[in-house]
Amino acid sequence: MTIALGEIELNWDGKVSQVLSNPYVAKMAMPLDAEESGKGIGMNTYKGLAYAPGYGGRISFKLEFDPETPHIKAKDYNVPIQQSSRVLDRRDFESYVLRGINVTSDIAVQMLDDVLEKQNLTVIDGWKPNGTYATYGMYQVANISDAGNSFATPGGAQKTVSTLIGKLQKANIYSDDGYNLFVNPDENAKVLASANATSGLREYPIVVDILNQGVADGTKPGRIIPTTAITAGTCMVAPTAAERNKKFFKLVEAQIPYNNLWYVDGNEKDGDIKARQVGSLFPTFAQLDDSGKTNCIAKGTAVA
Repeated sequence: MTIALGEIELNWDGKVSQVLSNPYVAKMAMPLDAEESGKGIGMNTYKGLAYAPGYGGRISFKLEFDPETPHIKAKDYNVPIQQSSRVLDRRDFESYVLRGINVTSDIAVQMLDDVLEKQNLTVIDGWKPNGTYATYGMYQVANISDAGNSFATPGGAQKTVSTLIGKLQKANIYSDDGYNLFVNPDENAKVLASANATSGLREYPIVVDILNQGVADGTKPGRIIPTTAITAGTCMVAPTAAERNKKFFKLVEAQIPYNNLWYVDGNEKDGDIKARQVGSLFPTFAQLDDSGKTNCIAKGTAVA
C-alpha cells in the first residue's frame, strides 16, 4: 500500500507546532531576534556585531564634547543545525495503520525532544564536535565567575545567587526584568529540598525572590531553570530573555524544526520509511571582549 507521506509530514508538523508553543530552556535563556530568524537551513554563516559597553558619561559645569569611539567589530558565527532521524520498518508501520494506532505522531514528538535537547545544549554550553568548541554557549563565554557555596547546605544557593548577581551589577549588568539561574537537575533537587533548620523556611522561593529583586511590576520573570546542559556542580546566572535584554544576547532561529519523510531507495510499494527532523538555533552575544568573553553572564564553578 502506498502511503501519502506528505499527509504524515503535515500531521507531524502540527504536533511539533503544538509542542513548540510552550517555552523550552533555550528560548527561556535568550530573547529571539525575529528579524534575523527564518532564513532557512541555507544560512550556514551569520555575521553579527560585538561591541564593548560604553566607557561612561562625565559631569561638568560647561557643555563639552569629548566623545568616545565605540569599539565595534564584526563577529562571524558558523550556524549549526540540530537534527534527529528514524527508520520506520514498513511492515510494522502498515500494521499500526491497519489497527488504527497513531504511532507516527509519537515518533515526531520523540524526535523533537532530541532536537530541542541539542538546541538547549547549543545555547547553554555550546557544541564541540571534535572536543573543541565550534559554537560557544552562554557558560563558555561567561567572564564573571565565583566558586559559590554548596547547594547541599541550606542557604548555599541564595548566597551563591546573591554573589553572582552582585558581581554582574558591579560590572554594570542590570536587568529590570530579573535574572535566571540555570542549574543541573542535581542542584535543582537540592534547592527544592533545602529548608532552614530553625525557621523551616524553604530556600527555593527565597532564591526566586532574589532573582527578581527590583522588578518594578511585582512579577517574577526570573526563575530557576534545571537543564542537563549545565554540568553538575556548576550553575549560571544571566539576565532573563526579556526583549530589552537583547543588548546582552539574543537567539537566531534560522529554521523552526520541520519534518521530512521519504521511502528507502524510492520504493513506495513496500520500502521502509526514513524520517528526519531538522531545526537550526544558535546564540549570539553583543558585548564580547577581544578574548570572546562577556560580563553579561556569571557562573558558579563549585556548588555541588
